[in-house]
Amino acid sequence: MFTRRIDSAPAAPATTPAPPTQPPAPPTETSPKPRTDDAIPGEHIVVFAPEVTRAEQAQLLKSLAPRQVEDLPLVNGVLLTVDPNRPPSLAGLSQLDRSKILFTQPNYRQHLRGGEGTPVVEDAIAGAAAATSNDPEYAKQYHLENTGQTGGTAGADVKANAAWQASRGKGVIVAIADTNIDITHPDIAPNVWVNAGEVAGNGKDDDGNGYVDDVNGWNFGLNNNRPQDGGQTHGTHVAGIIGAVKDNGVGGSGVAPEVTLMPLAILTSRSTTANAIKAFGYAVRNGANVISNSWGNNTYEPALAEAVRQTVAAGVSVVVAAGNENWDTGVNGSYPDNYAGSFSVGASDNKDGKASYSNRGTMTIDVAAPGDKIHSTLPGNKYGQMSGTSMAAPVVSGLLALVKARYPELTMKQVEERVARSVQRDGAAKVWNSLVASGGRVDADAALTPIATPGAPHPTDGAVVGSPVRVDWPSDLTEGQRFQVEVSNNATATAAVAEDFDSGAASRAFTTSGDKQWSISDAIAKAGAKSFNVGGLGRGQQSRLELTETITEPTEISFAYNGGKGSELSFFINRNLQFQPATGGAWNEFKATLQPGTYTFTWLATAKSGQSSAAGVDALRIGSVSDAKWAPVGTTEPGSTGAFWTPDAVTDSAAVRVRADNGRFQGDWVTGEAFPVIQKQGS
Repeated sequence: MFTRRIDSAPAAPATTPAPPTQPPAPPTETSPKPRTDDAIPGEHIVVFAPEVTRAEQAQLLKSLAPRQVEDLPLVNGVLLTVDPNRPPSLAGLSQLDRSKILFTQPNYRQHLRGGEGTPVVEDAIAGAAAATSNDPEYAKQYHLENTGQTGGTAGADVKANAAWQASRGKGVIVAIADTNIDITHPDIAPNVWVNAGEVAGNGKDDDGNGYVDDVNGWNFGLNNNRPQDGGQTHGTHVAGIIGAVKDNGVGGSGVAPEVTLMPLAILTSRSTTANAIKAFGYAVRNGANVISNSWGNNTYEPALAEAVRQTVAAGVSVVVAAGNENWDTGVNGSYPDNYAGSFSVGASDNKDGKASYSNRGTMTIDVAAPGDKIHSTLPGNKYGQMSGTSMAAPVVSGLLALVKARYPELTMKQVEERVARSVQRDGAAKVWNSLVASGGRVDADAALTPIATPGAPHPTDGAVVGSPVRVDWPSDLTEGQRFQVEVSNNATATAAVAEDFDSGAASRAFTTSGDKQWSISDAIAKAGAKSFNVGGLGRGQQSRLELTETITEPTEISFAYNGGKGSELSFFINRNLQFQPATGGAWNEFKATLQPGTYTFTWLATAKSGQSSAAGVDALRIGSVSDAKWAPVGTTEPGSTGAFWTPDAVTDSAAVRVRADNGRFQGDWVTGEAFPVIQKQGS
């Protein structure tokens, strides 16, 4: 069922690899049939191949007889308005022309599922956290500093007060794709983005970005320059969570109290997929670092998937709420949080537990953050409490801003990785170990803790079998840092992966987990007599097949896949969804080019009803992968940048790798050049 939602509840890899060079289009050229009450009659989105120019697009669209065409430049697409009784068809185009169109889909209405939620105005809380802020509402904001003042567990918070000693988000822009925002609210107004290239009120598009007098953002639902219009509360509440001003003697504080807030109202009068895509494009063009999204649906939309991909490729973090259905989004699907590149957030409560409504998913949800009974700004200079993953997502958007402001040299993907690696996994937050991919609730103080970037390790002298050799490495930071050390005797070894599974065994180290186990059998097959497959999944069950490989040079991956009957098969690379989940008993082909890096490939089979035929993978090919075997040497004492290792075999391709550990989280592995180990003379 296709519905949009506002996600407020009712009252680590060794290296960071580049993404596949050209993520494949969905298996079909059109999206699933829309619900008639959600698809806007006569409105369709067409997305073209990257190389198709505007002039070529105009020529191709003539046969579709559009009444109106609006550009969607972020995805190299357009929104067409056509005769509602004559939806666009590609059948009349030549095969060559059809190849220039990646896909079409209806333009859907966006809905506030169950409404916005009803804000609750709480009574004053006496004597809690008053010493750390002069803001009168701060004591009600347990998500920032939890002393147990709201009946929760002391310390079940994001450690904002400690984090503010290092960063308050200054210089970072967070775009808010939501409902209207009260940009005159005294706790929000000082941080509202101002378009320096626009002259207010002159009726001109001074900066040439396509929007007239967009001084403080844009209202895409009403198509005007007043993102404050719309009469809703949700966006204002979200804005305050991210960036309400601190210590101004008014209200409370945001997670990043000196961040810049860019209002992009998409869920007002005319809430559509096309307007969401326009908002993403606006955020990219106008310098946003993060775009916060507390809305979503349960149906794959190829145009929106492409919008997320392009936004992430432009260096912008797409933070999304995981949803409030209390289900596993890997089984049931949830978008845009399942789209490749998004950073998805589940909701915790004031005791670090899972909020009862929050979705979960160790494949599809990145982190947890406080989202239950969050106190923040409301329109009209008011304050109140709302709940949902809608509130958890802006907590994380603010946290990303804190980290980016403190470490501006990091890309936004590196910022996300740092936040995910530094989560709190122990104590009451341990419940998240089995609910989200990172295994924990975000911790701003930990994420801001400095971590070393070691240089390549190298032996200080020749390496001889049976004799200790010292390995050193430079580092930009040593205080408080330990270094984990590993060694390989075959660091340059590579292998080609060619798995047809006909022997009944796999040559690579696959793992399987879930309600059923994947196995190699003749239940279904594509290339030969057998495949790696899973069958017998009952309603709501899932099973996962995984393989981790390190790629040392650009190489191609390809395989055949079958979604099975009564089930669907999704494929992820480093938890990024690669295509629309496959259903039915037909075989499909996947192919992509991978850049150097470490990748985890995951095939996830899920059953929404009973599975009647197996889902499977066959004919897996990866051009070249590392075949190196690594063994631990140990962990250094704090501050030490050297270790001893005793070689036990002759080799011409030994190597050492190290990674920093600051006591809160670990960095990336850094590998030194290969070197020989020789036999001791006279042996």
